[in-house]
Amino acid sequence: MKKKIIVISSLTMSLVNFRLDLLRNLVEDGYDVLALGPDTDERSIEILKNIDVRFRTFVLERTGFNPIRDIKTIRHLKRIYKEEKPNFILPYTVKPVIYGNFAKIGTQIKSLNWITGLGFYGLESRNWKDRISKIIMTYLYRLSFSKNDIIVFQNNDDVEFFKEKGILKQNRYRITPGSGINLEKFTSSVPDTSLVKFIFVGRLIEAKGIRLFIRAAEILKDQFPDVEFIVIGGLDEGNPNAIQKEEIDILMQKGIVAYLGHVDNVIEHVRDSSVFVLPSMYREGVPRSILEALSSGRAIITTDNVGCRETVLKDYNGVLIPRNSIEDLISAMTFFCNNRNKIIEYGENSRKLAEDKFDVSIVNRIMLNSLKAL
Repeated sequence: MKKKIIVISSLTMSLVNFRLDLLRNLVEDGYDVLALGPDTDERSIEILKNIDVRFRTFVLERTGFNPIRDIKTIRHLKRIYKEEKPNFILPYTVKPVIYGNFAKIGTQIKSLNWITGLGFYGLESRNWKDRISKIIMTYLYRLSFSKNDIIVFQNNDDVEFFKEKGILKQNRYRITPGSGINLEKFTSSVPDTSLVKFIFVGRLIEAKGIRLFIRAAEILKDQFPDVEFIVIGGLDEGNPNAIQKEEIDILMQKGIVAYLGHVDNVIEHVRDSSVFVLPSMYREGVPRSILEALSSGRAIITTDNVGCRETVLKDYNGVLIPRNSIEDLISAMTFFCNNRNKIIEYGENSRKLAEDKFDVSIVNRIMLNSLKAL
C-alpha cells in the first residue's frame, strides 16, 4: 500500500511554480500525493492532475493573525487529516508549517517542514505591532514542532535564528540550497553587451531593494544615458513601504526606468537583460528570482544578506554589496558598465554555479532522503 503525503501550501499556484518537480519526484517515488491550497487556481489544479497529484482546498487567511479564522484553519486541516489518513505532511511557508503541525497533534502523522525564508519575522521590528506579532510567531513555532519532526532550512542563518529563539532544540534539521532550479527549463544564453540592461524582478517594496535600484538608476542615467533599467513586479498598493504607481509613472516619463508590471514570461525578460539586480534587505530563504537568473547565465548584483549571499562568489559570478548601500550599488553597476566582458564571464560562471549547487535534483534528493528518515 502506498504511503500518503499531504503537501500544504499558502498559495495554490506556488505548488506548480515552485514545487512541481518535487511533487513529480514524490509520485515517481511511489507516494500517494495530495496537495492543499487555499484557492482554486484552475490552471495549477489541471497541471497537478496531469502528474497524478490530487488537490483539495482548505481554509487559510494568508496574512495577519486572526485567532478565530486561524482556529478554523486548524479545524479544517484536522478534518482533512481524518478523512485522508496521511502518513506524512510537508508544509511550507509560515502558516502551513505552524497550523499544519498543530492540526496533527494527537495523531501518528509525521512532518517534514520546509522553512523557505522568514520574511518580516527575521527583520527588525518597526513598531509595537511588529514586536507582538513576532513574539506570537516564536511561541507558535515552539509549540508546533514535535521532536520527531524534521525541519528543512534554506540557509545556515535561519538555522541559527531558530536556535537563538529557542525553537530548534531536539529537532532534526537539514539544509537545502534554496528550492532549487530546473536547469532544463531555465536554459542559459549569452547576454548581448552592446547595450547594458540591468533588471530588477520582485515585489515593489523597500525591503526588496526597489528604492535603491531606482535611486541608482536616476544617478547612473546621467553618466550612462544608453544603459537601460528594467523593473518587473506587481504594485503592492496600500502597503506604506511600497513604491506607488505615481512614482513609477514619473520615472517612466523621464525615461529612467522601463516598468513592465507583472508579467508571465519573466524569464524571457531576464534573458534579454545583461545583469540581474536584487539589493534585498528581506529575510530571504534563497530568492527564486536569483536562481532563475543564475540558471539563465546572468551576472548578479545582490546584498550580503541572509539567503542572497549564497548565490554570489566574489570575483566569479557577481558582486555582493552591503545592505542598504546606494554607493556600493552604484559602484557595482558602474563596474559592469565599464567592464562589459565581465558580464559574459560572470554570466557563464553563474550557470556553472547553478549546475553545481542549485540544481533542483540536488534539492529534491535531500527532501526525499529526509522523508525516508522520518
